[in-house]
Amino acid sequence: MGQLHNTQWLVDLNLLKKEAAVIHPGVTRILLTGAIALTGITQAAWAIPLTSSPQPEDLAQVEASEDNITPAATPSEAAPSDLNGTQLLLTDQTEQSPEFSQFLSQVQQAVRDRNADFMRSIITPYTLFGDDGDLVRFENFNLDSPTDPFWFYMERALSDGCVIEANNLQPVWEADQTWLCPIALSAFDAALAEQLELDQPSITPYEEHVVVIGQDVSVRTQPNINSPVIQTLSNEIVRLNRQTFQAVPFQSQAEIFSFNNPVGWIPVILPDGQNGYVSTQNAYQPTGTRVTFAEVEGVLKLQMLTIVD
Repeated sequence: MGQLHNTQWLVDLNLLKKEAAVIHPGVTRILLTGAIALTGITQAAWAIPLTSSPQPEDLAQVEASEDNITPAATPSEAAPSDLNGTQLLLTDQTEQSPEFSQFLSQVQQAVRDRNADFMRSIITPYTLFGDDGDLVRFENFNLDSPTDPFWFYMERALSDGCVIEANNLQPVWEADQTWLCPIALSAFDAALAEQLELDQPSITPYEEHVVVIGQDVSVRTQPNINSPVIQTLSNEIVRLNRQTFQAVPFQSQAEIFSFNNPVGWIPVILPDGQNGYVSTQNAYQPTGTRVTFAEVEGVLKLQMLTIVD
């Protein structure tokens, strides 16, 4: 399968967008709304190393740049949130399908190797890419560059396992199901749905939460690995500390407090009201970067890459 082609591709995607929304109203949410926003593919790419894991020198740079940030460990009154402190049940369903498990391993290896030819082979004329709710051209990416943001976005999305979901993009994608990665996002959706079933309609918006994945993840007083640990979290939802986020210069917001910075930190409010920072290695946006895979004529392909900055 080659690269996508110009005008006809855009026409096809616009038709897909309209038809799919009629067939399944939930697609409108997937493509256009803040619940699952298609954002972030911009010409101003991150000027940071796009590596699979942070190197010690990278962390040192983060620590040095944040020496002057005001500590955030002083307890504060946490704003009401039905989901703050909610424990998540994570179930990676990858192994339920040996075929998908093998395919996913190939995709992950291709991302590590920056194998542009393999990635092009799993992209179809109906693979969706997005920018702030709008569909964009595949050619916006430069897969031949190992530092293109595409590679980090894929690493981010594939870092946490996958789950099976209903396919909302039929009939173009004829499969009954899709594979959604990472599982952190579907786990948040499940927790939100459970609260709604319990007649709790006034839940704080998606963008006010942080999903922390991992066992005994450290919450620190400042955004560096040398600051004291005030608490640990294990697969839990906490509040985003928007006040701390907005109090720092815009450049720090973009470079340090970004979920898509592999050596960044996210300011959070814990259920007991304490403020702290969680490494982006373990912190996810509920509406964050994600990918879905589905079958086309019996062959697994990349269905959608949703990027959220």
